[in-house]
Amino acid sequence: MSRAYCCEVCDDADPHWSVTRRGDVVTTWACDSDLSAVIARLQRDHEITTVTVVDVRKAREWAGISRALEKIAEDR
Repeated sequence: MSRAYCCEVCDDADPHWSVTRRGDVVTTWACDSDLSAVIARLQRDHEITTVTVVDVRKAREWAGISRALEKIAEDR
């Protein structure tokens, strides 16, 4: 069992990828070298599997930009 917000394979505490399987909604994390293994583990043999992969670094950056823009709008 992996720790939350850590790579599911190697337990790296700063994974670059968030991986979410649609349907029964499973979210996990992966570092660069383990991304393909994590995606392969989430695949279902008996049905089409849709996964979403998000670069966590970019998501944090965009969240920061959004907060800054909201603050600017509030200050007006």
